[in-house]
Amino acid sequence: MRAVLLALTLGACASGPESRPAVPPPRSSEPESTAVELQASSLQREPPLGARLAVRLPDGRIGVRRAELVRVQKEGPHWLLQRIKVRPLLRKGRFVGWRVVSYAGPGKLLAGDVVRQVNGRPIERPEQFIEVWNKMVSRDTLEVDLVRAGKSERLTFPIVRNQATRLRSR
Repeated sequence: MRAVLLALTLGACASGPESRPAVPPPRSSEPESTAVELQASSLQREPPLGARLAVRLPDGRIGVRRAELVRVQKEGPHWLLQRIKVRPLLRKGRFVGWRVVSYAGPGKLLAGDVVRQVNGRPIERPEQFIEVWNKMVSRDTLEVDLVRAGKSERLTFPIVRNQATRLRSR
């Protein structure tokens, strides 16, 4: 649906003053607001990408829904990068990890956390991040090694089939 809206918008912007509109106007018997309401209601039916990513498992842990992870991965790393703000943390000129400034996605990351590794791999350089990103759907767990309040922790999220209860993004 987003692709169709984008194509229509781009088509309208690219057309010259003499070209015909990409979408015919509504029939006079149909009010304009009805068309807009129908379009808005159809968009509300499909949850946003990543909305069903985190799930609460029967034992209380947070897991990652594999089908949604595959959708997110196909969207590309920018999906995650739009939801997290990080800054590199250096000590004595050496990279320590990525300090989380803000996070608006599902899961347990907090502002102030320092992410050191994901799935046992460093993510200091872009090519390292891409390697981890590309391999994550083939794993059974998502593991994030971080420092929180001065203590090293590993957050482990099982990657599961569609089960359990959906968690809401912050």
